[in-house]
Amino acid sequence: MRRPRPAASAGRLRRAGWRATPSKVVAVICAAAALGAGCSVTPAPINNGAVSACFRALPTAKAAIHDSKARFQGVQRIPADYVESRLHISVLPTDTEVCAFAFRGSFGAGQVSAAPSTESGPYAVVLVTSRRLRLLRSFVGARLPSRFSHRYA
Repeated sequence: MRRPRPAASAGRLRRAGWRATPSKVVAVICAAAALGAGCSVTPAPINNGAVSACFRALPTAKAAIHDSKARFQGVQRIPADYVESRLHISVLPTDTEVCAFAFRGSFGAGQVSAAPSTESGPYAVVLVTSRRLRLLRSFVGARLPSRFSHRYA
């Protein structure tokens, strides 16, 4: 079994002909700064602009869920005209988009605000307007809609 080689010390580097000139020091500092700056950038899937407006509405959605152990599953931004035409929920003209928040937990009948009192299940979807942050409607069921099959947060 081979023993690992010790890290190069400053004395060994000098004996090998490496000298710390100002240009080399500046190059090392610039490389370290670039590496540090690259590591601090927010990844694109988290801050891609598609759902950022909805994160202001997250507290409203969490307040509708009355289960402290419920876990946030994701968020989708949906055009208001789609909500009005497909779900028959009226949205104010000033609200052009609705945020749909998905949660996983153990939701009993009447445990989620704005959901029918007879619905229960492991998943809840809460609709909140993106501009006025108004709770529109909630749904509780056995599975999530297909749009929530990917994690967004």
